[in-house]
Amino acid sequence: MSLYTDEEIRKIWELSRKFGEEYKFKSLGDYVNGCGYSAVGFQDPNDKDNKALCITVLLNRSLPADVKLPDEYEGVKVFCQVIGLLKPVGT
Repeated sequence: MSLYTDEEIRKIWELSRKFGEEYKFKSLGDYVNGCGYSAVGFQDPNDKDNKALCITVLLNRSLPADVKLPDEYEGVKVFCQVIGLLKPVGT
């Protein structure tokens, strides 16, 4: 049994896509690998809302100091993770 309903998953998926279209991506394409969602607890285990869903932005390198993404988007927490450049397997 899932912690989240199909409706909750659909809503966060749509919101993460909207966030990605708004932010990824016009001017930050050199930094952003992708945008998705996860549970807050995966990003911040000490957060009291650790089972809530959040938007996760995957970066290939840190954003410049003068570029800030919001901590929340339409009431949903936003977390960024620097994971490095994604490459196809075998390259």
